[in-house]
Amino acid sequence: MLQELPPLKLDKNRRRVAECPCGKSNKDGKFTPYVGHDCYGYCHACGDTFLPPINREEGYDYHMPAIQQRPKPSEASPSLIPHDLFKATLKSYEGNPFATFLESLFGVVLTAKLLLTYRVGSAKGGKTIFWQITPKGEVRAGKIMRYDPVTGKRSKTEHPNWVHSVMDLTDFKLKQVLFGSHLLTPASQGKTIAIVESEKTAILASAYLHNYIWLATGGSNGPGLTSKETLELLKGRKVILFPDVGAYA
Repeated sequence: MLQELPPLKLDKNRRRVAECPCGKSNKDGKFTPYVGHDCYGYCHACGDTFLPPINREEGYDYHMPAIQQRPKPSEASPSLIPHDLFKATLKSYEGNPFATFLESLFGVVLTAKLLLTYRVGSAKGGKTIFWQITPKGEVRAGKIMRYDPVTGKRSKTEHPNWVHSVMDLTDFKLKQVLFGSHLLTPASQGKTIAIVESEKTAILASAYLHNYIWLATGGSNGPGLTSKETLELLKGRKVILFPDVGAYA
């Protein structure tokens, strides 16, 4: 007869483990390890349970009812940022170094237009939020970064963060869209789309070349140009890609 080992308990401190066994980063705390284990637990991102190995030949087993599994999230139902949270960031530009940099280039009027067009937000500590919004107005995500107000360069000492991580939004399922996707309205159907890597580049380019709709992938960890949702957004439109140096392939 099998003897029950001590029940497996999920650790309340999700972020003590850096990476989920499925290979994804655990910065957002979606992987919950078991108490006493680092490589075993439940992943809210991939929906898998990772159990410690057992030796049934020696007559031991785990008390399975203690494992609380959640259903795998639906691919069709990404999480959304609450609209009131999004709207609350569309101000305080006097303390936003990126806005200060834009103003040094284009002046107050055009800077205000650029910030409004791309729905740029302000975060605490003098940081900038680049919101990812669908053409339907769904706020999928907000990437937080710090910029130098004089050079406009991104801080290399602080990695980008996400609004849902900072706000600790529970069980948030991130599904990115191209930065600037909200500009792909039916009225813009005839305009050529230009895609660059960084959000900053898209905003700067839009100030000079108005005949394009400038979008950004947000880097190699962005939504990707071959995802089904991205291709649906670009379907039937003329698209020009402007890859970074070394990223042409």
